[in-house]
Amino acid sequence: IYRGIEDIYGNVWQFVDGINIKNFITYVCYTPSEYKINEYAGCYKPVGYTNLNADVDFPSKVGYDANNPLIAVAIASGGSSNTYITDGYNSSTSNSILEFGGAKATTQYAGFFRLIMNIIPSSSSNYLSSRLLRYN
Repeated sequence: IYRGIEDIYGNVWQFVDGINIKNFITYVCYTPSEYKINEYAGCYKPVGYTNLNADVDFPSKVGYDANNPLIAVAIASGGSSNTYITDGYNSSTSNSILEFGGAKATTQYAGFFRLIMNIIPSSSSNYLSSRLLRYN
């Protein structure tokens, strides 16, 4: 149990709602009633940096934006499986959603900081899930 979450990985890739990616820019919406996929305007605002443009890389640095302090996405490569951020990272130029974590079947490509930012919104998988959260 970590911070009240039992089995934080849950043996799945976890979808993160309220975050969309387009051309290596992360867009964030903090209003759950306005969450949409493939939305890059309105409540969706870009973070103040460009994501790392890499496929299956190990990041060495994450971005910081004072307006979005809870969002930390890779901005520089140079890590490895035993230095800096030791979980892999994927991104692409297509409009995509954010997944993190990983399934047991993906072994070395799973981890707490493992981000996949190249999943098209219409995709499906036995290993894709989300956590049910309560919003007040």
